[in-house]
Amino acid sequence: VWGLRLLQPTLLMIPPVIAACWLVAHEKTVLAGMILAPIMLKPQLILPLIVWLCFWTLLRHKPGFTISFSISTLILLTITERIVPGWLQGWLASIREYKSLIPKLPLQVCLGNWPGLIATMLITILALKVLWSKRNCSPNEPDFGLCIALVLALSVCLTITGMALIYNQVFLVPACLIACYRLTHDGYAAMAQRTLIRLLALNVMAMIVAAIGGIITLSTAWESVAYRNDVLGPVLIVTLALMAKSATNSKSEANQQPLHS
Repeated sequence: VWGLRLLQPTLLMIPPVIAACWLVAHEKTVLAGMILAPIMLKPQLILPLIVWLCFWTLLRHKPGFTISFSISTLILLTITERIVPGWLQGWLASIREYKSLIPKLPLQVCLGNWPGLIATMLITILALKVLWSKRNCSPNEPDFGLCIALVLALSVCLTITGMALIYNQVFLVPACLIACYRLTHDGYAAMAQRTLIRLLALNVMAMIVAAIGGIITLSTAWESVAYRNDVLGPVLIVTLALMAKSATNSKSEANQQPLHS
């Protein structure tokens, strides 16, 4: 609702992302690359997903996604330059201005500059470790969806912002669904899952309080209440990483059982 009211283009990116991931999973990589090219209007959110899909498809010897995305992006840039000459310099200048105004990562906002930066680096390393371990997953395996959700969650954690922007956190929905509904028998993963569910409940309550407070007082000051969820992305990444490790251990044990019988 906040995103719609603020006319945020982030919400327009969700349908193409879903469609592209579905197409990649069904081996239609060329069309997926063409769909993702126009939504590079917010590269800080979509670039991690594109990098992962390029890497994953190239490992499977399917360069169609990378080629179609590159050609489509080049065509769009050429057309835009013809229509609005010099737009690129203005766009780069606006990015530099944006960074000077809001130079912090989400975890830096709630933990401080250096602790937040170190925590973000650790979260990124953890996510990359999981993605590397799942690099050979096939598109019909649950691990493929987990990797997509993990990359989207990482993109939110790496987006420079002054506060947790709810409309950006729509990219966390796939990770939330997997983390909340996938069964796990590992103790640490289950504990992280329970922590995540409680955190989500608090976030929902905060949004309800902010909405009711804004309606009653007619003040936008209540919106800050709904934005106090900077740790949601990192908690999701940790939860998914623990679930991935638990699933890997379960597969290893299942493969070893016939050897011992």
